[in-house]
Amino acid sequence: MLKLETKAWVTPLISTISCLILIWDYFSPRGHADYIFYFVPVAFSVFHVRPNFALLVAVTSSFLCGAGFFISPENHDIRYHHYLDRWIFG
Repeated sequence: MLKLETKAWVTPLISTISCLILIWDYFSPRGHADYIFYFVPVAFSVFHVRPNFALLVAVTSSFLCGAGFFISPENHDIRYHHYLDRWIFG
């Protein structure tokens, strides 16, 4: 069992949350504001023992955010600013 004192629970939790968010992003239409959920793994990375881990999670979440945008189903009401939103805020 993972104890809270060891902080060995952080990495599996962040991996699981990131995969679930990518699956959610896959099924949601393109242009919806689901990129906000990619901040959750970055917030949990604060509990990791290595300080550089937050940067790694942020880069990975940014990559997954971009990938999730392109694998989402097409929305016919999409405009140019949706592409711009994803890259500025994601």
